[in-house]
Amino acid sequence: PPPCENFVGREKELRQLQTRRNQDKNIVQIAGTGGIGKSQLANHYAHLQFREKNYEWIIWVAGGGDLQKSRENLSSQFLELGVALGLVDNQ
Repeated sequence: PPPCENFVGREKELRQLQTRRNQDKNIVQIAGTGGIGKSQLANHYAHLQFREKNYEWIIWVAGGGDLQKSRENLSSQFLELGVALGLVDNQ
């Protein structure tokens, strides 16, 4: 997603993401109740890291919803990623 131009604050959460990323080999999961700004936080963090050249690629995978829909959504997104990277035929 494009950068969130109106993002402010949440410095504590941004530092926590950086700490987790350093501890967990660049994998960070953000979970919580809907509507508290998880997506905006992840988006802002990803764009900061990309601008600082800490990542060459950032892959955005959206989960959420009930478990079955979430599995289908993730499966579809990973298939699209595989096609885009030339790892999977588009059939």
